[in-house]
Amino acid sequence: MSEARGAEQDLAGRLLEAHVAFEVTALRERGLELAVEAIDRVLGPADAVRLDDVVQRDQVKGVAGKYVAEHRLPGAIPDVAAEIAGRVRAHPANQTRLGDLVDRRQVAELVTVVSELRTLRTQLLRSLVAAPGLQAGVGGLVHGIATGGVRQGLRIGRRLPGIAAGIGIGERVAGGAVEGLDRRSRELAEHGAAALLGYLGDRATLDDDELRAAVLEIWDAMAEQPVAALTGAISDEQLIDLCSALYAVWLDLRTSPYITAVVEAGIDHFFDTYGAMPVTELLAEFGLDRADLVEEAERFVPSLIAGLDRAGLLDELVRPRLAAFYGSPAARALLEG
Repeated sequence: MSEARGAEQDLAGRLLEAHVAFEVTALRERGLELAVEAIDRVLGPADAVRLDDVVQRDQVKGVAGKYVAEHRLPGAIPDVAAEIAGRVRAHPANQTRLGDLVDRRQVAELVTVVSELRTLRTQLLRSLVAAPGLQAGVGGLVHGIATGGVRQGLRIGRRLPGIAAGIGIGERVAGGAVEGLDRRSRELAEHGAAALLGYLGDRATLDDDELRAAVLEIWDAMAEQPVAALTGAISDEQLIDLCSALYAVWLDLRTSPYITAVVEAGIDHFFDTYGAMPVTELLAEFGLDRADLVEEAERFVPSLIAGLDRAGLLDELVRPRLAAFYGSPAARALLEG
């Protein structure tokens, strides 16, 4: 009996080795072909399978909740993000003109949409005007106007419809007496700021055409500048501090009930819209079809298999799955027969 059992085990072992060798050779020689066949086998029945049949919205909500609110994020993220941003900022591509990246027509379309948000625009302007401390900040700006330190920077502002008059008020109130940096000149500058802010508050209902012309005037000046003019305005240390601050805000924000509600509402809408759609149609809806999947297989599968083979891992990839069968009671029963 023991001899028979030993013979069965020996045969099972030899079959396993032959099967492993067959599969490894197939991966080496026909890896891409096998991947394409797998894609076709998955997509074939997907015509008759709906999204709701293969995944439930509560499952997706669970995954989203875990990674949005619960997943532990490494503390190195801000530093890594800042280092990447720093490298991008130092890239020669930052000499590209802003106008070459964004077409003026696109800016005009965006401004047209934003200009129609009249209620939001009015509330925002009036809230800014009423904000504590804003008068002092703008006072410093008006003081700079009068002393000439930022005259060049506000050259565009004086040409903007509606805004030019407000700047003129500030200059008339604060000008003349602000040649020095004494307290009296700054007080006068703040009076000018108050006049300017009051004017802007009264102009919260700025005409759409005026607003559009103002923004496009600013864009025309910015469009001639390279991207580096924007990215160079912040130091590496400030960039790290900014990334750290934004990261801290996200850490607090992601656990809020509001973010949870937003994520779940988005998932519900997605399933309400696409849940009854066959999987192949859903892929096509988002611009992904068989040709795209095959293209990515052609891009990654050959190098992936070659890398695993060089590392001696193809055998380890195949053997455990096959060994489980050849050591199973079902295989032993067949070999005994």
